[in-house]
Amino acid sequence: RLHERERRLAQLDRLHVRLGSTRLAVAASFLITAWLCFGSHAIPLPWACVPIVGFAAAVLYHRRVRRQRIRAQRAVEFYRAGLERLRDQWRGAGPSGEQFDVPGHIYAAALDLFGCDSLYAMLCAARTPMGENRLAQWLLAPADIDAIRERHAAIADLRNRLDLREELSI
Repeated sequence: RLHERERRLAQLDRLHVRLGSTRLAVAASFLITAWLCFGSHAIPLPWACVPIVGFAAAVLYHRRVRRQRIRAQRAVEFYRAGLERLRDQWRGAGPSGEQFDVPGHIYAAALDLFGCDSLYAMLCAARTPMGENRLAQWLLAPADIDAIRERHAAIADLRNRLDLREELSI
């Protein structure tokens, strides 16, 4: 999947560059058309609208391509981060969670929950402060057996739903 996403990102990168050049060319054609409309080779003024419409279309399409490119970049990052965790190369890549460290906590220091190269840094894939807070709360407080069973059921449910997990991450 990583190779597929990298291939898609490379395609979108090439298209992004081509669209940038196209926009420049269409803008230049507008300047030439405007010069011809008002210069000695007077052509009808409505011809100046043709490059404007073309430029607007190129801008809208380019915007769509940029959004797709951002999504492709996030997908590549999602798979690379997962592979780094599997290869035990995650150190220093994620948030440290040092702001959640509670001095004197009964087991936080012993289990290296927060800080550089901590359990929090390895586990945290949160994209929002609320997600980071939730993970910190889970690590700092024991859960009752019902909560543990619910979390295990959620893990079992999500285990084979890679497309959904990728979509949520993106």
